[in-house]
Amino acid sequence: MICLGLAAISLFIIPSIENKFFLFAPMIGFGIAWASMMGVPYIMVVGSIPKERYGVYMGIINMMIVVPMILQTISFGYIYKTFLGIDPGNAILFAGVLLVVAAFFTSRIQPEKSLT
Repeated sequence: MICLGLAAISLFIIPSIENKFFLFAPMIGFGIAWASMMGVPYIMVVGSIPKERYGVYMGIINMMIVVPMILQTISFGYIYKTFLGIDPGNAILFAGVLLVVAAFFTSRIQPEKSLT
């Protein structure tokens, strides 16, 4: 949740930056968040899957990350033209808002209760 928030803050800052050298700080924040987004889903489920089936389940989890990325790639052109006014700054702010929403829903995840 913290990393998603960091990414959102970074994206909210980017459109207002006029000096290219000031982009380093938000890009570092977004890079940290990106690393988290790519690794944490696996960490969240690894304790819940049988060890002999890691490959299958990790492949399924990878599809849960990649398929939405593909859908976004296919559909975002329409959203960009229709709702965001073909403005890159609006697209970056929209991504920041979606990251805030993701952080909120991440905070709603309840850890699984141990059976032991």
